[in-house]
Amino acid sequence: MQIRIRIAAALLLAGTSVSFAQGTGGGTPTGGRGGRAGGTASGGRGFQGQMDSVRARQLYVSTNPKDLPGANFAQQIVQKNRTDSIWFARFKGVLEVRKVTYASRADGLTIPAYVFAPLNKRGPNGHAAMIWVHQGIHANWDESLLPFVKEAVADRGYVLITPDYRGSTGFGEAFYNAQDYGGKEVVDVISAMDFLKTLPYVDMA
Repeated sequence: MQIRIRIAAALLLAGTSVSFAQGTGGGTPTGGRGGRAGGTASGGRGFQGQMDSVRARQLYVSTNPKDLPGANFAQQIVQKNRTDSIWFARFKGVLEVRKVTYASRADGLTIPAYVFAPLNKRGPNGHAAMIWVHQGIHANWDESLLPFVKEAVADRGYVLITPDYRGSTGFGEAFYNAQDYGGKEVVDVISAMDFLKTLPYVDMA
């Protein structure tokens, strides 16, 4: 079955119609350029497929920003500013919220992040910390995560740093298109450790 699927995939990508005979005999794929393929096996009826160039294009993954779907960058920035105001308003008097930036170890790109910390610090090395990564390729740290932040910081005493790594929304077109699909944005996240080291109340151990 795996061989049949691979043969069919190769033929479809080449623009060739494919037919698999279905029946007790198992059948073999047949096909030809420019037309529908026939072919049946004893006791079965042929199944025919045709190359769909539009769908094939939709399934193609490109790292070229020109091939990415369009985005409303101005609206993303407005929404991110709204999110910022929600974080600060909801957590006033509950926990500390800061917007910070740091340099990625990958190439020095400036990475924005939130830092959430308890209002009452326990002193030097008093708090464990977490680097918390948001979901999605093109997304950002938004207000849907508010209850989880409250539990981790206000209730349990963690310090959180939450990178909006390259490709995140709300920081303009160039940042959005800097996405590296599992490469530099991973380093962006790891680089948050460098910022945590500057916080005396974080226990790096």
